[in-house]
Amino acid sequence: MQITVYSKPNCSLCDDLLADLAWLQRELEFTIAGVDITTDATLQEKFKYLVPVLEIGGTLYPPPHDLLQTRQRVITASREAAEQDGAKR
Repeated sequence: MQITVYSKPNCSLCDDLLADLAWLQRELEFTIAGVDITTDATLQEKFKYLVPVLEIGGTLYPPPHDLLQTRQRVITASREAAEQDGAKR
């Protein structure tokens, strides 16, 4: 499963979320894709006041973020993805 973090440079909240995700990777299996919103005018307009935005399983989660809440979101998305995989087989 891939998790996307929409962020911008010099954002301490972004850094905190990325650190939490890195810590969660010790327990849960997922990859992290970081997207710098300042490199895309559309994303910058969409998220300029909301970073960091977390995208898990196609769902966007605006801040605030905390470790336990983020962990639960990853677990829920993992279960849903596994259920969809099982339904396809």
